[in-house]
Amino acid sequence: MAERVRTACFDRPGNRWQLCLTPAQTESVAYAFHLRAMGGSVAEANRFGRQYGVAFRADRPAGTLRLNHPS
Repeated sequence: MAERVRTACFDRPGNRWQLCLTPAQTESVAYAFHLRAMGGSVAEANRFGRQYGVAFRADRPAGTLRLNHPS
């Protein structure tokens, strides 16, 4: 993933950084945002989930995490 981060480019019209990731790397980013949300900030995880359709959700009765993404 470090190589992908080094090749990221800034999209001026969209005012955001663009980063091309593999599906596994996308899942890792979603998980990182989930962990950040556990600490109190859910904004990034919610936005990432809306834009890319990938999010981790806690399955409270089972005490596990599940990945939600489009099939």
